[in-house]
Amino acid sequence: GAGVGAWNKVKVHLLLEGPALFCLDQFADELNQGELFTQYLPSILAHGGRIITDETNPTRNSIKPALAFEQLPADEITRFAQQADHIMEF
Repeated sequence: GAGVGAWNKVKVHLLLEGPALFCLDQFADELNQGELFTQYLPSILAHGGRIITDETNPTRNSIKPALAFEQLPADEITRFAQQADHIMEF
């Protein structure tokens, strides 16, 4: 997703669920291929995108984030997704 946003042709937003939030941790580069997280995820914010997680995601209490992210209620995430032009799920 961050690579698509780098073209500056579309605005990319990223929803991280469950333990996927670990990719924002200050030590994310220690994860398998974690250097990719620290290299590419900042470009989402730099190009006007948002990084979002559900406010009930238990992982949010287990990380020290190196990047800013938003914690939204599930119903707001649903509304946000419904307004998107395209959605890619990995």
